[in-house]
Amino acid sequence: MRNIDIDFKKDNNDLHIFIGRNGSGKTNFMNAINWCLYADEPHLSKNSNEELDESEKMPLVNLNALSEKSPGEKVKVEVELWIDIGSETVVFKRTMEYQVEKIGVEPKYLDSNFEVQLHHKQGNVEFFEREEARDYVERFVPKNIREFFFFDGERLDKYFIDSTGDKIKKNTFDISRIDLLEKVGERLETLSRELTREASRNNPDLEKTNETFEKYGEALEEINKQIEECNKNITLSRNIIRDIDDYLAGIPDIEKEENELKILDKKGAEKQVKYEYQKQKKQDILMDYGILLNLWSTIKNTVDIINTKRENNELPPNINLELLEDILEKGVCKVCGRALDTISINKIEDTLNKITLSSSIAQKLIEIESPLKMLLEKVNSLKKALEEVNKEIVDLEEEMEDIEERKNEINKKISGYDDREEIKKKYKERLDQKEVLESNIERRGSLIAQKKNVEKEYDKAKEALAKALKMDQQIKNFTKQIEFCNKAINVIERSKNKIMNDVRLKIEKGTKEIFFNLIWKKDTFKDIVIDDNYNLKLYHVLDYECLDTISAAERELLALSFTLALHKVSGFEFPIIIDTPVARVSDTNRENFAKVLLKVCEMKQVILLFTPDEFSKNIEKTFTNEVCNKYKLNPSNERETKLEVII
Repeated sequence: MRNIDIDFKKDNNDLHIFIGRNGSGKTNFMNAINWCLYADEPHLSKNSNEELDESEKMPLVNLNALSEKSPGEKVKVEVELWIDIGSETVVFKRTMEYQVEKIGVEPKYLDSNFEVQLHHKQGNVEFFEREEARDYVERFVPKNIREFFFFDGERLDKYFIDSTGDKIKKNTFDISRIDLLEKVGERLETLSRELTREASRNNPDLEKTNETFEKYGEALEEINKQIEECNKNITLSRNIIRDIDDYLAGIPDIEKEENELKILDKKGAEKQVKYEYQKQKKQDILMDYGILLNLWSTIKNTVDIINTKRENNELPPNINLELLEDILEKGVCKVCGRALDTISINKIEDTLNKITLSSSIAQKLIEIESPLKMLLEKVNSLKKALEEVNKEIVDLEEEMEDIEERKNEINKKISGYDDREEIKKKYKERLDQKEVLESNIERRGSLIAQKKNVEKEYDKAKEALAKALKMDQQIKNFTKQIEFCNKAINVIERSKNKIMNDVRLKIEKGTKEIFFNLIWKKDTFKDIVIDDNYNLKLYHVLDYECLDTISAAERELLALSFTLALHKVSGFEFPIIIDTPVARVSDTNRENFAKVLLKVCEMKQVILLFTPDEFSKNIEKTFTNEVCNKYKLNPSNERETKLEVII
């Protein structure tokens, strides 16, 4: 885009819409405003934590404008922002001049300028340049809280998941405008230390006490630096993890799934070996079992015949007649060696008298009875063994089917991903960052504990130093000056804390009022609190914290409510600009969120940058007759985009 003037005229509402597909120039619009105010282009970065190298950036100059110039000619980049505030108009203007080089070579930077013009109602104009102009921008919309003016809808719902209490505290500090008090306090602390050194220079005892005081003061300062470094690293790790989570949303852990496939392959092979063994075992059992089953009726009938004949006393008892006769003849039992008495002799003779001479067939039946019964028992044993091996085979088949089913699930899950190595790398990076995050959280806790101990020693040393100063009459004058500095420092610290607390409570109150006025669920939420540690908490009507469990649309609304409250408390008049405002909002909530944006634009100028897919029929219907200006970004070629007014 070049040579374009966009007039955001206000009607009943103050809502303005741009529609353009990705790559059509929506991001350039946001970058142009940021470049004008801050001389950078934050939305060029690959993600929220990674800056592009200069070599990766496109030239600021419009490519078509470059192509129309000859080598050696000059070309200028210029962006102006005109903002009406009551009866005055503020103009921010940044220009940069280049010299065109030969084709394929970056244009040569020549000069740049930034100025702020304040147009008064009476017609006179004030000009601010250099440091004054930059200070005016900071008073108008500070750079370090611009994320609450330039929103990325892709991340809007994550603002209060990622924002720690430290971050909200920093925002509160920035809008409280107490940096001057901070600077005065730092200067007084420096002056107090210098006076103390001067006072102790000619007093060895006092000098030693002061050295102890300064030692703990330096230790405390170092610990605070380390805690701040931990906080930065914690925020960085959380942001990296968030970005990786966004990248990996819905993507499986390829390495984990592939490792599971290897384990399943190994288990499957082991199960297959056991399966083949059980099948062979079954064949062996069936071989023996089959033979016995073929003889089953014959064996059973023979045993039944033997049992019947025994019941009918057709078979002799299973006694050795020759042994009985030999025992009777010799009068001695061959089993136990005892001499037979009259009773034993009569019993043996009676037994011999009862036994009739058995036929050869009956004797044969007696001989085969025991082996036949063993065969019957073996049949039952083989039947039980066959049942057990069949169960083992069925169990193994089911286990192998489960393994194959799980393997198919995994293969289906990971199929279609060509960048598997990149996915593995991202999963590993996330795991590493989680370890770094946990390490920094643990280290911060340790440092905070150290800080408490050092603070105690620091306070003791400070008290000892104060007593030492009072005891020495020669340094009485220094003592008064030091006491004055310390009292002033305490007053400044109390003032800072009071201002910060007042601002915190005002932002909390404003966030609560705006959120409950805009939310479509009137009976779901109970309260919003920004606690003493600057952690924002949202409470359900059932009194539990629910910030992490609400929908993306509700989190976006909370972020907007906080933003509007912050704007109101700070007095910043800059509009809200949201790129892809409903990117993370589900279809069911898009219409609700669109209605919220309509209410927001009654309080503040709102500029929305939609993709065609986002600007659905429901969204368009909601905004019909309510939009002040609607534009379409149409790329005329790969180098330039034209802005079309939609009526």
